[in-house]
Amino acid sequence: MLGTCCEDSGIDANSTPLLAKLLALLWLLFIVQLALGAFQCLFIGFSAGVFSLLLAVFLYFAHKYRNYGLCVVYVMWTCLDQIFTLLEMGTYAVGQRSKTGDVLHLLVSLKIPFALVATWFAFLTYRELKALTVSRGAAPGYSAF
Repeated sequence: MLGTCCEDSGIDANSTPLLAKLLALLWLLFIVQLALGAFQCLFIGFSAGVFSLLLAVFLYFAHKYRNYGLCVVYVMWTCLDQIFTLLEMGTYAVGQRSKTGDVLHLLVSLKIPFALVATWFAFLTYRELKALTVSRGAAPGYSAF
């Protein structure tokens, strides 16, 4: 499956006006995700930052290869990342505060709404790319309409 996810789909970026807008949004979301990952590496913890940077890589490749599988991987891993983020925030709220508590609170305040928006647009991109792939007949198990 990973080979299928990382292959170029051959779909033109300007196939539909909606896809062109969604791919532009994915590029913007990639930049913001990259910045959040860098700030997490610097101020919170290396492992949380690397996870966010890995999510940024998924966004980049979803934009570059226009493959719906990468959008699915991004959505699933973002949900997993949000669980870890809420656990970190819960630890902070209980009272086991660290030196970086205020920075953690600020980054989580930015990260949770961003993740919701990014997940929504990644899902919309998945839906559009899947529809274009199926309509071309390029998806395994599907015939062209």
